[in-house]
Amino acid sequence: MASVLVDTPDGWELPVGGWTVTRCFVDPAAFGLLVDGGTGDILRVYLEAPFAFTASNGERETFGGSRDPLSFAPLLRLMGRAVSAVKISPNSDLAIEFADGSRLDAAPIP
Repeated sequence: MASVLVDTPDGWELPVGGWTVTRCFVDPAAFGLLVDGGTGDILRVYLEAPFAFTASNGERETFGGSRDPLSFAPLLRLMGRAVSAVKISPNSDLAIEFADGSRLDAAPIP
């Protein structure tokens, strides 16, 4: 992957703004996203712990408490969405922000 972490005052950021979610998947251990940069670079995100999705209207939903694959179905709406930022805090919290104002937030597994 050509992108590298960029230091910011709030932690780090991956320079993947404008990249697009091309796949969403569930396996027994994780929910995942593939984010395509259009140049052959692909960011692979695997979320193994509970995480939250906040829609652009502010509605927040938590995922990962159930391993039932159907519980992740609402996240299929991420397909085709443009990513505006991927941020990692000093505490290793992950935030994936989308161009429409929605976001995924995940904390590290303690």
